[in-house]
Amino acid sequence: MEGVASQTALLRQREKPGPYLRPVLNAFTSTSSAGVFEFKGVAISHHSTFDEAFRHQRGEIVNRITDCISQRFATFSTDPVLLAAEIFDPHNMPENISAIDPYGDEEVQRLFEHFEPLLLSNGCNVAEVEREWLRAKHDIHQHHRREAFLVLWHRMLTEKEAIYPNLLHLIRIVLVFPVSTAQVERQFSTIKRIQGDWRLRLKTKTIEDLLLIKSQGCDPLEYQSEDAVARWWRAGLSSRRPDIQPYGPRLNSDPVPDSDSDSESD
Repeated sequence: MEGVASQTALLRQREKPGPYLRPVLNAFTSTSSAGVFEFKGVAISHHSTFDEAFRHQRGEIVNRITDCISQRFATFSTDPVLLAAEIFDPHNMPENISAIDPYGDEEVQRLFEHFEPLLLSNGCNVAEVEREWLRAKHDIHQHHRREAFLVLWHRMLTEKEAIYPNLLHLIRIVLVFPVSTAQVERQFSTIKRIQGDWRLRLKTKTIEDLLLIKSQGCDPLEYQSEDAVARWWRAGLSSRRPDIQPYGPRLNSDPVPDSDSDSESD
């Protein structure tokens, strides 16, 4: 739906200026200086032929972007699997309790038939999915009707996995549908920054931890490192620096007696 909305907004800007272009055009039309107008304190030169060239370029750019969006989301609104997944949004459920019983049965069947090999390989009892869906939709209608999609299924996955173990196999697949690659592309960019020329041999677990820190960690200005450093120090298989005390001054060795040095000189 975001792709369709973006395409509609772009098509409107082909003929009508958007909120960012409108102030620039207003500044141009309100100026009295010939050939120059000012926008946010910056003088911008202008020529009579610029208007037509700008309109042509704006239309060409909008057309190219909308063509790309159309190609990428050509089947987005007609794909049967994506359409079937919409039944899991609690806001799409009917309010009438009598309409709950048949709601989503065909869509659930379509989904587990489509993903049946993957479900079976992960130990899902496909025969129980329909039965659990019948209980789950009554549960959602009664207790979670007003919750957002992600809030609802986060609660189900963390609190009610024992009640709907097989249905939640299907939910996990739906939650990771690759509808948008923006988040994935950001993760790849982060990996490229993490793995420089000197850090190509990092273990997978280390890379995963660094990605979590980057995507879900706190602000660097608010980070308190004392606990992490202490944990790192204690986790060492051997002393990090055996000759250096971790806290406090270094212990001094006993001084050599003067008598020994005198005897050696003799």
